Amino acid sequence: MAGKRFDVSTPRPKSDGSGTYWVRVGTAFQSDKGQISVILDAYPVPDEKGQVRMLLFEPRDRAPNQQPAQRNTPHETREVLDDDIPF
Repeated sequence: MAGKRFDVSTPRPKSDGSGTYWVRVGTAFQSDKGQISVILDAYPVPDEKGQVRMLLFEPRDRAPNQQPAQRNTPHETREVLDDDIPF
């Protein structure tokens, strides 16, 4: 399926009230026939009116030296928490 890819983002107000920033919540793909499929990685939060707004943006190129965020494996997390809770 050769088509176009987009980042799906939703607006969030800045905590200081000075404006809005956009949070990526998924990916969209447009087929050669113009159909758009949306895959959400997170659910957008409705605004004060109960509405959810999402926009499609051209994906940003990652800087050459920028690596994806590292996640702890369960073993690493256990060592970091260092507790005796059995679950």
